[in-house]
Amino acid sequence: MYGISLKYKTPFYATMIGAASGGLVAGIFGVRAVAMASPGLASIPIFLGTTFLFAIAAIAVAFVVGFVVSYLLYKGE
Repeated sequence: MYGISLKYKTPFYATMIGAASGGLVAGIFGVRAVAMASPGLASIPIFLGTTFLFAIAAIAVAFVVGFVVSYLLYKGE
């Protein structure tokens, strides 16, 4: 985060907006983790249970929104 994202502000803003949208979806659907783990794709199994599909949907929303916002904010050289 400190080496790349703060140097280039546009990807940092896109990442924050994408993460906020994914967090909003996860909060609305009440996604709960059954264990503690460090963040990353390998920690997806901590959401196994009744809210697993909602957790996958929140991850997908965060990815898609982050990509779209990054694409829209991109300024060519």
